[in-house]
Amino acid sequence: MTPPLLILFAHGSREAAWRKSFESLACKLTERLGSKRVALAYLDYCSPTFEEVAKAAVKNGIKKLVVLPLFLSGGGHVRRDVPKIVADVVLRYPELNIEILPSIGEWPEFAEMIATALQMVDS
Repeated sequence: MTPPLLILFAHGSREAAWRKSFESLACKLTERLGSKRVALAYLDYCSPTFEEVAKAAVKNGIKKLVVLPLFLSGGGHVRRDVPKIVADVVLRYPELNIEILPSIGEWPEFAEMIATALQMVDS
């Protein structure tokens, strides 16, 4: 069975410099998990879009996508836009099973990471 594809879903920007940290994160996770396990998609302003990533996944025989919204809170984009985009993709590719995780800022581990960063500054 093909493992699920983790899609890091960021807002997007016209500025290439803004995208560098997300691209770096995707590269680091790809090194750790493998090239067929991680993809990066953007909501607005740049590509690849979520639909482009989903289309490539289907072409590569991937049946499950796990979406990690790289947003600090579950605001409008996470509550409305992301589910609508996912629903549209499921209509187009009904063979896909797509799970949306909570936004990264809602994870308890995110608070731990901030506390760790503070400890590094304090030392």
